[in-house]
Amino acid sequence: MFKILPFFFKNYYFSILFIYNNIIGMIKKIYEMTSQEITDFINNLLPVKKIEKDTFGEVFTNPVLINKLLDLFPSIIWNDPFKKWLDPCTGSGFFMIFVYLRLMESLENWQPNSKKRSFHIIKNMLFMVELNKNNCKICNNLFGTNINLICNDFLEDSFNDLTFDCIVGNPPFQDFYGLNNNGKRILGGKNKLYERIFLKSYNLLNKNGYLSFIVPDNIFSGNGSECYKTLIQNSIPFISFNPINQSFFPGIQQYICYFIMNKTNNLKNTTIDNGLNNFNIKLENRPVNPIRNWTLETEKLVKKYVSLQRNNSIYNRGKRLDSYSGNKYPIVYSNDKIIHTNNKNLAVGLGIKKAIIFSISVNLDFKMDYTGNFGIGPNTFYIPFNRISQGKKLEKFLNSNDYKTLVLATKTTRQFLKIALIEHLNLSKIMNSNYKFKSKKIIAKTNKSKTRKL
Repeated sequence: MFKILPFFFKNYYFSILFIYNNIIGMIKKIYEMTSQEITDFINNLLPVKKIEKDTFGEVFTNPVLINKLLDLFPSIIWNDPFKKWLDPCTGSGFFMIFVYLRLMESLENWQPNSKKRSFHIIKNMLFMVELNKNNCKICNNLFGTNINLICNDFLEDSFNDLTFDCIVGNPPFQDFYGLNNNGKRILGGKNKLYERIFLKSYNLLNKNGYLSFIVPDNIFSGNGSECYKTLIQNSIPFISFNPINQSFFPGIQQYICYFIMNKTNNLKNTTIDNGLNNFNIKLENRPVNPIRNWTLETEKLVKKYVSLQRNNSIYNRGKRLDSYSGNKYPIVYSNDKIIHTNNKNLAVGLGIKKAIIFSISVNLDFKMDYTGNFGIGPNTFYIPFNRISQGKKLEKFLNSNDYKTLVLATKTTRQFLKIALIEHLNLSKIMNSNYKFKSKKIIAKTNKSKTRKL
């Protein structure tokens, strides 16, 4: 059947409908399948998942990764036949397939009769929500007439006071705004759909319940996010920032993590998996975390250099290049480009001694303006100082590997520095103390920053 798929790829909807109709016709009920048949069922869905990814943003979650998440739930959960499980973004039901299989094994002593055990699990323990009607058909055929499936938008359904003990899944990252002329999906910009799904899931989670999601790692980037503030009010036993997580989602540039949360105010330390070694820390209510390279070393650097209070640095988002015209006021546009304007309001920072930091710079470049003769261009910070001696200490810090390590570890996009990092550097300590900044070689790959004095 799948050999003829290339002929239909140009018509996305027809391709999806064609594959789904054939798959649905072959589906046996999950309680009738062998382990090999379940594996074949998942593998047969891979071609349609490729089309769904391009069209709707649905991403196939590898069973290996699904089981890593399920391994995080304590054994007492698996032995309880009265817990309610929810997948808020079910897709084709992969998460619930493996939850079902585990419950069938762990509840055998509770109910030795496999048919009765299966009936109880599907009817009373598993709950699913899915927006895609084709996926709903697959889940209905797979789990049978006793399935608890809401074929609707998770964020819009009221759930009629229904709550859950365990919530698990891989929520979509961005909103979907239809298709362009090439059949590709139109995304919702920076709208973080997964955060809204997490917050609603949290509200549906019972006290002492567990939630485990696969999400972009920036959900843990700091307290600028309502999600992070919610997370740290509860116990987070484990977070994986292991780079191997990316291998489960080839072609996706967003960095991924997964975690488990226990909804309780009995807070405990969190185990961080960074791919090198696991270590325990206490998650703190602070503006940044070193999510791209969370080690004991970077944790110490954040505590040393990052303040909970906002400093007096200024970030200039600026205007388009064609908005700057004239020759009166010089502006540092980039590390190697000076432009001019006759509009003094566009020459942000003019007349102020400062360090100029470019938020978009592969080499972490910056310039020192000891005279205050220059304004700054778009996507640029400036950190003011009063005395030359303060500027010298600031320059030394910006040249240090401590600073470079912090920047690389706290970035949440490939291009930009983390704004909250610059805005919360402890400048009073950096510019008015005798800190000895580390200059040892760092692991992260970056060229040496280039400092220029103006």
